[in-house]
Amino acid sequence: VLNRTPGRAEKLAEEFNCSWAALDSVGIKAAGHNIDIIVQTTSAGMKGQEGIDPIPEYRFTGKEIACEIVYIPRNTPFLKRALQAGCRVITGSKMLFAQGVEQFRIFTGCDYPLDFDDIDL
Repeated sequence: VLNRTPGRAEKLAEEFNCSWAALDSVGIKAAGHNIDIIVQTTSAGMKGQEGIDPIPEYRFTGKEIACEIVYIPRNTPFLKRALQAGCRVITGSKMLFAQGVEQFRIFTGCDYPLDFDDIDL
């Protein structure tokens, strides 16, 4: 687990019994190519920060799943690099939609009537 806040990384890693490090060049180097999923939750790439990549030093291998919460613009520098490397990408729009689907289920007790994969987000 890598996180901008080392204490959060440590707490989450303890919960899942895995290693942790700060999200910096030392932590990225320590993780090596053992990264399966990256969840980008900063505002980097959003309107006003369109050109910013939160981890420009990270080199995608193509095996990672890259997720992010930014939904405007759809393809941020982070996601563009992940796509170019051949990674599976989950856009901010899909993340937002998935939250809505779960909220619908919690509040109504019913499954959302549309299939998540059939919607182009």
